[in-house]
Amino acid sequence: MKRVQEIVQSMFRMLNSAIAGIYGLMMIFIVICCIFFAHIRYWTLSYSENFLPAIVLLIFGGITICGIVTICKRADRECKIKPIIFWIVVPVMIFLMQIYFVWNYYVYTDWDVASVVGLADKIAHNESTDIYINYFSRYPNNLFLVFVFSKIMEIVHFLGGHAHEYFMLLCVQCAFNTCTGVLLAKIISKLFHNRVLTMVGYSIYFFLIGLSPWVSIPYSDSIALVFPILIMYIYVNREKFKCFSWFAIPFLSYIGYKIKPQTMIVAIAIMLITILNIKLSCIGRGYLKKVAALILGFLLALGISIAAVRSLNIQLDDEKAFGIKHFFMMGMNTQTMGVWAGDDVSYSDSFQTVEERDQADLQKAFERIENMGAVGFSKQMIRKTLTNYNDGTFFWGGEGAFYINVMERNTKISGFLRGLYYNRNYSSVGKYNTVWINFVQMIWLTCLGLGILGVCYKNQKERSVLMLSVIGLTIFELLFEARSRYLYAYVPLYILLAIYGVALLLNRAEKKK
Repeated sequence: MKRVQEIVQSMFRMLNSAIAGIYGLMMIFIVICCIFFAHIRYWTLSYSENFLPAIVLLIFGGITICGIVTICKRADRECKIKPIIFWIVVPVMIFLMQIYFVWNYYVYTDWDVASVVGLADKIAHNESTDIYINYFSRYPNNLFLVFVFSKIMEIVHFLGGHAHEYFMLLCVQCAFNTCTGVLLAKIISKLFHNRVLTMVGYSIYFFLIGLSPWVSIPYSDSIALVFPILIMYIYVNREKFKCFSWFAIPFLSYIGYKIKPQTMIVAIAIMLITILNIKLSCIGRGYLKKVAALILGFLLALGISIAAVRSLNIQLDDEKAFGIKHFFMMGMNTQTMGVWAGDDVSYSDSFQTVEERDQADLQKAFERIENMGAVGFSKQMIRKTLTNYNDGTFFWGGEGAFYINVMERNTKISGFLRGLYYNRNYSSVGKYNTVWINFVQMIWLTCLGLGILGVCYKNQKERSVLMLSVIGLTIFELLFEARSRYLYAYVPLYILLAIYGVALLLNRAEKKK
């Protein structure tokens, strides 16, 4: 038995090393694409035209991170920041700042957001929902988000804030955004026991997520932001939470999945790494309790989601639903380079039943792969990689017409914030937009680069989970519809991997002294 255990553990170590190797090669490929292939034709090229060359941004990004590390070291040495200041006062200040900033620049947008918020508004006020039946028959995956938004609107309406229902959705997203930063910092503190690294990670969060305008768009991206990092926080503290952690992980994963399907990837990574590291000699009653907690958490989340959607009382045409095969077909569309395609929507919509549609979509997808050949498929993957990764704004302003109704605010800060964030039809207003997009692109590319160095950091289960999550997310976006916006909810995990790289560099710098 002991010999078998040793062989199994040796295999598991090899698999963990393989995960690190695959992740490292994948991230090197991504960074190389961003450096050397950013000029080729890909879907979001026109949105990236004002970016400085990636190699320049990486150099400046490295200098910026060095500056942040230096400032954080000095603050830790001289200021001795009290825990209550760092963990409570600073997050509250960021939360209030976000609300004030969002109030000064938010807009009403179109695309899927208009349908989700529109239906939630109708339900909250007991109005007819007929105009949304066709959209949600086609995309029923957004119904749970409609339920969440409608309940927030109902509460605000009940409290007499009818005119502010939309803005309160944004306030909730600000709260989720702030919690994301705190959870990220807590994880770094737990993994590294280093205040400097914690402050560095929190600083990167602030620049890349805390100041991101996506918090002003009420949709699944900002609502789902907190789920992967919360799931990761529970996993990192699994010894503290014990059996509850194995209840909470599937519960949160499925609730997150109903908001944003990609949320499930981190839970799958956790389960795989846990299975890979099980010690056969320790399997017993404790593992049975964990399995029971897993099943209970999943079933409870499933029950809540079903009850929530049914409570909306909307009669949909189930045969109009688009399945995952539709998005796989779009991902293989060479004309649109793997992003949303109106012609593909029309093609899928031409079939009367789900079975016919799924079969036709899958056949079309494989036909496209066959027609591409090996070279064409490689080009498609490079283009989709650039669409997914070569945009630190995460496709801000790119969906639909986007700027449908701009709220007028006569404040100086409003003019400045609009100058940073507004683009496209409002490019004349966005005087500083080029500065902002290059700054966040610099931070984003630097995170990706530092994440590669994390491969050389000492092996941890947590690191393997993070790497496997990123591998899974990247494969998901390469196979299905591409969008850099779909990475947004996982940005905290990319920051964690970047901190592994920073930790490695700091450790080596300390050894040289």
